Formats: sequence, C-alpha cells, structure tokens
Amino acid sequence: MSLRARRLPLALVALIALVVPVIGLSAAEGVGTGVPVIVTPVDGETYHVEEVPDLHVDFADAPYGDYRVELTDSVDQVLLGVDVEHVEAVDPEVFYAVPRLGLDAYTVTVYGAAEAVLASSTFGTFDLGEPPARCTVDLPAKVTAVARYTAVYPTFDGCGAVTASWLVDGPGSFAARTIGVSGGSSLGPWRFRDTESPGVFRARPQLGAGGSLGGDSTVVKFGSRISLAAGTRSGTRVPLTGTASRYSPAAHAFRRWADRPIAISYKDCAACPWKFLAMDRTDRYGGFTLTAISGKARYYRATVGETATAWGRTSQPVRR
Repeated sequence: MSLRARRLPLALVALIALVVPVIGLSAAEGVGTGVPVIVTPVDGETYHVEEVPDLHVDFADAPYGDYRVELTDSVDQVLLGVDVEHVEAVDPEVFYAVPRLGLDAYTVTVYGAAEAVLASSTFGTFDLGEPPARCTVDLPAKVTAVARYTAVYPTFDGCGAVTASWLVDGPGSFAARTIGVSGGSSLGPWRFRDTESPGVFRARPQLGAGGSLGGDSTVVKFGSRISLAAGTRSGTRVPLTGTASRYSPAAHAFRRWADRPIAISYKDCAACPWKFLAMDRTDRYGGFTLTAISGKARYYRATVGETATAWGRTSQPVRR
C-alpha cells in the first residue's frame, strides 16, 4: 500500500498560519504587557530652566526588546537620544542628565519597533527671577576616623519641609549608605567603619524634591597624634623629644608611627610667624630626638605630614 500526501483544507492552513507565530514567540518577545513609563520630566509640568529633572524612564512592565528614548525641542530637533535594550532578567530604568535647556517647550518620546510611539511627555521651561530653592546636603570637608565607627553628621540647606535622600559612596566595596531629610529634618549621620578604605566619599542625590537636590563630598582618613617636649636648656642647646602615632584599623587603636619624617619649626614670639628649623625621622618606636641651638627663648613645634590614609598633625608648641 503506497503512501500519498494529503492536501489540507485551506481553512485549516490559514488557522495554522495564525497559530504557529504565537507558539514560536520567544520568552523575550512575550514577557510584559504594558508600556514604558516616563517618570520625569512630568507631562504638562513647567520647570525653571536650571531645575529640569533628569530623564527617568521605567521599562519594568514593557515587553523585552529594543527601544529609543529622545528629547526634542519645539522644532523637533533631537537634543538627547538613548538606545535601551530591555532583555530577560533585566528591568532597566534609564536615568540621563538633561542637557542645558533654554525657554521652550520640550518633548520626551519613547519609541518601540518600527518607530512606534509608546509614551511621550511634553514639558515647558521658564526663567522668571531667582531659581526655585534648592535642597542641598553639606558634608564636613574632612573626617578623622579614630574608632571602630565614626559618625559623620550631614547638614541640609534649603530643604524646608522636603523629604529626600542621598546615597553616600566610598572607595571600598561596602554597600552605599543613605542620608536624608524627612519633612525637612535630618535622618541622622552615616557611620564610617575602620574596616573600610579611607578616601573620598560622595553624597549622590536620589530622586526627591522634584529632582532639585544638590550633592557634596568629604575626605575620610585615619587620625594621627604627635607630641613635643623641650628639655632643660644647656647654654644655647635645647633638647627636643617627641613621639608620633596613628590610628591602626587592625588594632582598633592608636599605635606608634615608625619611620615617619618630622618637621620642626620655631618662632621668636607668640605673635611671630613660624619658621622651618630642621627635619627628623621617627625611630621604630615612633620617637624622635634632636637639639635646637638658640641663645634666647623660642617657641617650638613638630609636624608629621599626612599620607593617603592618615591625616597629618602638629604638636602643641613648647617654649624654651
């Protein structure tokens, strides 16, 4: 018995043609039923030209695929263009700094396949008088760590009744810390742990206060100590001795600072300027000794310089 091919009815062929593409959809093409959401700039909002928030588009509920985000002015000139790839296991949120704008009407547009418009937001700008108040954070210029935990207290300016937050990033691999204000009141300090790497720590604004947040930075290093004592004068000779130490994160305490250069300076009266006298270096116990030559009483002080991880320090003056 021979086998012969059967012809399928045309209606069934058409039905299969519709079903096969659906069955063949990849997971990347089929996930997500919503559209990208333009979070900022807000549609219909008007911003001061110096206070336009960053471009923020959320693709979490959109299908996987390639998208294009553009910022255009009133004559359709493209001022900013961002290509976004939304792939499996990634829910991208685009944050992009808006370029400096003038007085005009602007539009943010999100395009999908075949340049289909999926979302848009039109906003305007104005420049009347002083710009709106800006909520900013101020960190101390330098922080000296001398314990397992060192509290760093931020201050805030122009925050009024604002609720906003900042992430504080450091040079190490530790998770970012958060500082901020709630209703204009500080949420408290962040704490530097002595097991972290010292260096520059930056407060980066998070979304809040209408995008009008200012950041700041600080330098964190371990503390040091130095002492200076003057012995009994013998004719014109004045013996000077001292010790230097620095905070050791390994010991969680101060330890003598060996093999460090020490600068000795002097002045002839309390109101006189300091002058360089000599250099010395600490021994393996952090101590140093030298003799100053002077026929009259003087003030003396010792200074140990800073390093990449520790601040320098100057001793209290002594008079002989």
